[in-house]
Amino acid sequence: LLCPLGVAIVGIDAQLHGDRKVEGRKILSGGVDSTTAAFSQTIIDNMRAVDYIQSREDLDGERIVLLGVSMGGIMGSIVAALDPRIKAACLVVAGGDLVTMFARTAIGDADEMRAAIGDIGQFRASLAIIEPLNFVGHISPRPLYMVNGRTDQIVPPECGEALFAAAGEPKSIVWYESDNMMGHIPPLDVLLKQVTEFLKSQNLMPEPAAAAGN
Repeated sequence: LLCPLGVAIVGIDAQLHGDRKVEGRKILSGGVDSTTAAFSQTIIDNMRAVDYIQSREDLDGERIVLLGVSMGGIMGSIVAALDPRIKAACLVVAGGDLVTMFARTAIGDADEMRAAIGDIGQFRASLAIIEPLNFVGHISPRPLYMVNGRTDQIVPPECGEALFAAAGEPKSIVWYESDNMMGHIPPLDVLLKQVTEFLKSQNLMPEPAAAAGN
């Protein structure tokens, strides 16, 4: 949807996903240590993707935007916080407060994480290195745009609210109602309109003439 508008897309598989799948393992089903390791490696890998973007003469390395959806938004809040080369972040159905998220999410893969909760304080401390609430404030003063679902059963609305509250200015959030995928994924035509309008407002979309030539 974005490529015809002149936007180049670079996306990589998270650890234990897609081409990096490992039989019998999932990112949320191997326990706390496995999950934090997979999250951490994927965050580092995304920063290496920024290195790659900036090595390409045919890409504009000064207008890099992070667009993360669901788990990509959760991890993306950390990537954007750590890498100042990212000029803006669009986080779609992302959230913070991982303890609440793992306790309440409808994703079955989180069952082992729920079983590991035990002492809440200890569990929260063990997740601190991948807790978006500890990072998202460092995206500021770069702009943050969030899209979250009021009826989301995957990323509970209060987790989206917590992430937004922890972020610095400038920031904005849009809430939508949907019964698609347990209220999780917004309609793509609506999402495209929202994201492109945000990018235009930040002068991060290609000019029409440039888009036509790419």
